[in-house]
Amino acid sequence: MSLATEWFGQPSAFPIILGPVGLLGMLGRRGEVQAAKAAAKKGIPFILSTVSICSIEEVASQSARPIWFQLYVLKDRGFMRHVLERAQSAGVQNLVFTVDMPVPGSRYRDARSG
Repeated sequence: MSLATEWFGQPSAFPIILGPVGLLGMLGRRGEVQAAKAAAKKGIPFILSTVSICSIEEVASQSARPIWFQLYVLKDRGFMRHVLERAQSAGVQNLVFTVDMPVPGSRYRDARSG
């Protein structure tokens, strides 16, 4: 029995996508590159976070598969345009929008400490 599937025209060994983790590079040296390589080795898509430590170009060049890119919708349209141009130039074909940033979540610890 095969669990292989296809996501937006890209084959995947399993119906799993390695989702974006912001600042993953803080958890391990070149964390985003390591994660992209691991996902490619297992034959599943990898989504690079907008707030990654490693650049789009570095991660894309180090992955054996095309990476996806997660974009936070920000007020600075010029910044967004620039990031999207970089992603496209790096070979990114799939874009994932994150819509949880316009209203920050309740962080009770921050509210208590001012």
